[in-house]
Amino acid sequence: MHQEDMHGNWRDKANDEEKQRVAVLEARIERRKQLIQYDRDEKTKIMRRCIRRVRREAGLE
Repeated sequence: MHQEDMHGNWRDKANDEEKQRVAVLEARIERRKQLIQYDRDEKTKIMRRCIRRVRREAGLE
């Protein structure tokens, strides 16, 4: 669901400049969320590789 689909009454009172600034901020927040998810995914891949190494060394795989 997009932010514009769920907005409070305050957005109706925002002027054009404020609406533009909110749009910029929302885009920035979304990019940061995507970067955090990418970093989490990379961390998970590394963790899983290391777990497999531990298991191989222990003779479990």
